[in-house]
Amino acid sequence: MIIKIIITLLTLLYPLVVFYGLKSYSIQVISLCVLAIFILRFLSLQLFKKNRHKPSKLFDIQDVLKKVIPLIILLLVGISFVLDNEMGLLLYPVVINTALAITFYYSLISPPPIIERMARLTQPDLPEHAIAYTRKVTIVWLCFFIFNGVIAGYTAFFCDIETWTLYNGLIAYILMGILFAGEYLVRLKVQKRHED
Repeated sequence: MIIKIIITLLTLLYPLVVFYGLKSYSIQVISLCVLAIFILRFLSLQLFKKNRHKPSKLFDIQDVLKKVIPLIILLLVGISFVLDNEMGLLLYPVVINTALAITFYYSLISPPPIIERMARLTQPDLPEHAIAYTRKVTIVWLCFFIFNGVIAGYTAFFCDIETWTLYNGLIAYILMGILFAGEYLVRLKVQKRHED
């Protein structure tokens, strides 16, 4: 459990790990460290997966992505290691945002949307207005992941490491927090409107 928490923290702090790592060590050393983190993360997810029930249709795309994303990350880290170039390390946020965008988009074309599924965990019998609302929220998050992925890609290709770290390690999380908070406030208003 402690290892899983550490790996999760390292994954969330990935931009800072890369930034400070590249300031002190070679690209090859950081590539190997990142590779070790993601191998441990993959193994911990596999152990966790054994304890879960069989996934529903919505999660089929997630199962595919869970197999493809580690391969893409391995490829990018391998490219960074072999070519002694940091670009493979910098594209990680782009890969993650792309995977999330695909997941949310897939849930829209193969209902129910992912936000509706999450809402049904606490309220199984959602009213019609709530179902319509969760679809809109899924679209908002899809747009956010597309936007965030584009900006992450821009910072990887056209900005210095400091700007990349600032956006991907701080600003992106602040934007995500603002979106969470804003959605929560809107949800309260929607609920209140339908209770009256």
